[in-house]
Amino acid sequence: MGEDTERWMQLQLCAQAATEQYPDKLVALVNEILALLEQKERRLGMLPSKPNSESPVDDAGTRKP
Repeated sequence: MGEDTERWMQLQLCAQAATEQYPDKLVALVNEILALLEQKERRLGMLPSKPNSESPVDDAGTRKP
């Protein structure tokens, strides 16, 4: 994925999350945003390359440790 495409996708997801009215949909959007950011951090060598199949956010919308 090109950097421009990636940035556009992140901005679009953030805009959707900012206006989402339904908690379940908001959590799904936040999870997607976090997954994209974690992928980028791994690509840049900022995180270990361990795959994380579990959602980084719990049902209350709080980021898990």
